[in-house]
Amino acid sequence: SWALDSWTSTWLSPDYIDWNLDTQLAAVRCPVLAIHGERDEYGTTAQAERIAKGRGSVHVLDDVGHLPHRQCPDRLAAIIHHFLGSHTIDL
Repeated sequence: SWALDSWTSTWLSPDYIDWNLDTQLAAVRCPVLAIHGERDEYGTTAQAERIAKGRGSVHVLDDVGHLPHRQCPDRLAAIIHHFLGSHTIDL
């Protein structure tokens, strides 16, 4: 589809070779839960680990691809529920 072609050509272009969110992630001050499907065809666990580094945890879902909210919604909800229950947030 044109959307996928546009997305991949953008992210694979030389203009984005050094692009990352490290500066923005350094400003995150709340606990982070990075969730990644073991069989995600569009990313790697290294991405989730980079997001959570020093500020949270990574949960890799076995036998799940890029869409855990569709592939295992009950499992995902349980993981999120446990994560939220283990953290307190001061408002």
